[in-house]
Amino acid sequence: MSTGFVFNVLGLLLVSVLSHYIGRRGRAGTLKMGRTPGIKTEATVASDEAWRVGHQAAAPWMLAAAGAGYVLVGVCIAYPIAAPSAGWPTGIVTAAVGAGSILVVLVVGVLGMVRANRAARAVG
Repeated sequence: MSTGFVFNVLGLLLVSVLSHYIGRRGRAGTLKMGRTPGIKTEATVASDEAWRVGHQAAAPWMLAAAGAGYVLVGVCIAYPIAAPSAGWPTGIVTAAVGAGSILVVLVVGVLGMVRANRAARAVG
């Protein structure tokens, strides 16, 4: 495995862990506004209530992004190990799996951010 691939997988894992943290704390209503990770848009930082409502709306999406990320980290690790013995192609396919995995997690996370922003705007 190349160094770039390892950093790709570590980045995917980091994004997944952050999405999980934001999703769990947001769903519980315990994610505090300030220096903690969170969805920081003009609408979500307008008030404590907008922050709470926005993160509760985004929580299912953030948890889905985290779950997908965890599964895809496993795929990214398992594929290059299993592929040669199974006769599957490696190289570009391994790179595509890594890049596609990050894309999936980011798209689902962005959908959560859109939900958070809409919910926070509805608060006022």
